Amino acid sequence: MKKIKTWQVVVPLMVIGLAGCDFSKPGDGEYWSDTYSWVNFSGTYKNPSGGAVVVLPGTPAGGGTNTVTETVDGEEVGNLNGVGTYSGSLGHQSIVPGSLQLYSVDWTFNDDGSGNLVTSGGFFAGASGHINYASGAWSVDTGASSGSTPIKARYQYTLTSTVLGGNSDIINVYGLTLMQQGNLINMTDSNGSQYSGKFGSLSGSNGSSTGVPINGDQIIGQYKMTGKNNLTGRDVEIVGTLQGNVIQGGTAYYLANRTMSGTWMESDGTTLDIVGVAGQVGVSTNGLAKAGN
Repeated sequence: MKKIKTWQVVVPLMVIGLAGCDFSKPGDGEYWSDTYSWVNFSGTYKNPSGGAVVVLPGTPAGGGTNTVTETVDGEEVGNLNGVGTYSGSLGHQSIVPGSLQLYSVDWTFNDDGSGNLVTSGGFFAGASGHINYASGAWSVDTGASSGSTPIKARYQYTLTSTVLGGNSDIINVYGLTLMQQGNLINMTDSNGSQYSGKFGSLSGSNGSSTGVPINGDQIIGQYKMTGKNNLTGRDVEIVGTLQGNVIQGGTAYYLANRTMSGTWMESDGTTLDIVGVAGQVGVSTNGLAKAGN
């Protein structure tokens, strides 16, 4: 019988110390750092007035009515047909008086601020028209016209939101739940949409950025997140700051007065503000020697 000699290879078990603070996040090639792990911005942020946390820019903290003005240029509202009498409706309502201009290759009508559309000079001098500012309905009588080219409009309109405690009727996001892992942030809004990103920087006014909590220090973290708003179907980019104050109770440290502010930008150009607050949480003083690596 032939004997088979079995060799046993013993590989020494090596204990490797983690000298740094940057780690690979599995799955997406992103890196996270535990430099910011001592601070805690995790939690659900809501409007302090009880309304939406994502609001129109300039919305009063206690609510109220907020109005923004938008500009439209080159909107096609009809076509010349040789008849000379035309009517239609603009793409928006609540037209700013004096802002409408209807034009074609043949003529231009200007809004006089009182609902009348008038021309001056040329073949169509004296032609008249009318604009209903509330509905956006318009009509003009040129007397004559030729061709079949488009009739276009440039104008301004107002978008008014009745806001109760910061409630925005555009996005309807009433809470932002944030989960922080080191420098990385994952966030879910009240409609289930998810966003992710990270801190660009985190600093303390009295030195807490070194990882050692200092009583009374104000912590400010600048962040950027991206995701998709399932409610509107649009891509979203969010940039802003998370802030809190370090307070000490005995040997424990807490992050109090936590706030989330920022700009919510949707891919169609809609820009909104974030106004959120969250409750007090404890912060860790473990592993402080790693901070700053």
